[in-house]
Amino acid sequence: GATYASARRLFHPEAFRVVLFDQRGCGRTCAVPGAPEGANTTAHLVEDIAQLRVEVARVTQWDVVYGGSWGATLALAYAQARPGETQALVLRSLGLWEPADVAWLYEAGGASHFFPEAFGPYEARARAAEKVGDEGSLLRTYARLLEHEDQDVRVDAARHFYGWEAAIAGFEAGSGPAGSLPAPADPAVADAMAGAAALEAQYALNRGWFAPGQLLEGCAQLTDTDVTIVHGRYDMICRPSGAAAAAGRLPRCALRFVHAGHSDEAPALRSAIIHALDTVASARYEDLRAGVQAKVVIDG
Repeated sequence: GATYASARRLFHPEAFRVVLFDQRGCGRTCAVPGAPEGANTTAHLVEDIAQLRVEVARVTQWDVVYGGSWGATLALAYAQARPGETQALVLRSLGLWEPADVAWLYEAGGASHFFPEAFGPYEARARAAEKVGDEGSLLRTYARLLEHEDQDVRVDAARHFYGWEAAIAGFEAGSGPAGSLPAPADPAVADAMAGAAALEAQYALNRGWFAPGQLLEGCAQLTDTDVTIVHGRYDMICRPSGAAAAAGRLPRCALRFVHAGHSDEAPALRSAIIHALDTVASARYEDLRAGVQAKVVIDG
């Protein structure tokens, strides 16, 4: 996903040199020069982070890679794919992208049981446009609508797609808007919103291009990486059971559940993130006195 300027406030300015980046197709990275069409998978993103380390940060290792939500998944995937390049991970609201995780969020029978008033408009929009090839999958229908040739169709689908997620991101029932989000007045902004939703839908349909069990199985190899997972006890988007499963496989992991949902705007979750990052800085205090270190931030 895309980063946001306030993310810098999570990190002590005297401890880290922060590298923020927007993944391919998100935020200010709408296209990658020279990349073929369709070159946007998790493997591509992992190589992008490695390239940032060499060409932007110019370090042999990241001190810490932080990511939230999909960014946490990507950070874990990066550490597994590029062993030895990351000293520590801080992961907020980790999702494993197993088939059951994807179904929990995007189909009936999961989070829909807890927020039925918000799921209703999301489901109804897809059912109204369902075709034979959609195989009864709400996610598959949305993926098709979000790539429709008609901008109005794309934007309307994005409003319902993101409206469902926004409604369940917080802890309190009704903390987000039920139904659909308003359409942006600027057509360019509206189309960018639809494009980002289409990208998310493709990642979800392909389950992040992970094989079943891949992220869990890869945890054991991170024997030299300190990992902290901070997760909302009542997270409806990335289930807490996934965070617990990963923590049980990681050799050097601290797991902390807090009284929050998915959104990092929750005070308890934000405080826990800052504490985890400060702990990383404190553990490396002697090194920090010699010079500013590098880190990378992914969010989504």
